[in-house]
Amino acid sequence: MLIAYCDCFSGVSGDMFLGALIDVGVERRELVDMVQLVLPGDEFRLRVRREKRGALCGSRVMVESFSERRRNYKDIREAIDRAELPDWVKSKAARVFLKLAEAEAKIHGIPVEDVHFHELGAVDTIVDIIGVVAGLYLLGVKRLYASLLPMGRGFIECEHGVIPNPSPATLEILRGIPVEGRNTNAELVTPTGAALIATLCSSYGSLPSMVVNRVGYGVGAREEHHPPNLFRLIVGEALRESAVEEDLLLVETTVDDMTPQIFSHLFDDLLSQGALDLWVSPVVMKKNRPGWVISILVQPGLRDVVMGLLFSETTTSGVRYYNVKRVSLPRFHSTVKTPWGEIGIKRFCLPDGSTRVYPEYEDCLKAARENKVPFEKVYRSVLAILENEP
Repeated sequence: MLIAYCDCFSGVSGDMFLGALIDVGVERRELVDMVQLVLPGDEFRLRVRREKRGALCGSRVMVESFSERRRNYKDIREAIDRAELPDWVKSKAARVFLKLAEAEAKIHGIPVEDVHFHELGAVDTIVDIIGVVAGLYLLGVKRLYASLLPMGRGFIECEHGVIPNPSPATLEILRGIPVEGRNTNAELVTPTGAALIATLCSSYGSLPSMVVNRVGYGVGAREEHHPPNLFRLIVGEALRESAVEEDLLLVETTVDDMTPQIFSHLFDDLLSQGALDLWVSPVVMKKNRPGWVISILVQPGLRDVVMGLLFSETTTSGVRYYNVKRVSLPRFHSTVKTPWGEIGIKRFCLPDGSTRVYPEYEDCLKAARENKVPFEKVYRSVLAILENEP
């Protein structure tokens, strides 16, 4: 499984992330082609050049804008929905923009759909976000990790005037994400960089166990050399014998006045937004009424999205959340040929080096229905094929 580590030793911005992806080998032309599915090509040009910061050299990305148009969140979301992009790219990019829009909406006290400001609507921000998500897709990265994010101090200037550093939007986006302070007045993590890391990364901290394949450096606009103003992306293969440890959130609420039919709709919405796991547990509540505990396991960056769904789609008036660690076996997906077509399988690697293999339930169910054969027959046939593998 290909994974990547975002080493934010000098911070991260959208253009630095995009530069690092190009530096590890993503073709600039392929990135531009995918961005142009959302943003007309006559509105921007992507320039890339090699620059040094300190003793290190990397790729600096500069977006030249030829448009004065300002887009709000609704405009961008509709453009993404219309684009003929891979579903993974569309879903991840939409979530990054939503993360940005929700932060600005909260800060400025306006609805998310009406967020209309430079940081979200500018051409360079759209290119950075679509480009980064597309670049990860083109690389084939299956899981993304990040270091702790460094926070500067003092004040910074933006379109809204002089604001404290880190910016309010950056801090709002990084709620639930581990950060560390730095003794510098520079803005180290931009809102766009924060939204990319908070939305796309599954864990934060030290470098995960991996076999390093490529290393790329994205150069920041600020000419700081001590330490060098660079963002480092480390790409490699996860060690198959190593379990994956993640820092996650467990979001819960308890209800006793909600019809159970709502659970199906709620679960579909939660899973579509990126919930990793969810379950319902029966309990007896304080007034001796039977109730339900709804539990959702998510990446830290999805906390507000999940809380919003619980408040809008259930009868709850309060939600709690906890920091948890999950250790899971590495998994790999492939397919096998059967009399009813190709069926997906998932293979788990155990600590002793052996593997455990299961057929994909949905694939077996689809094959059974399309071919009018019992589900059990399809499932057991896949297991028999797997048992006879060399």
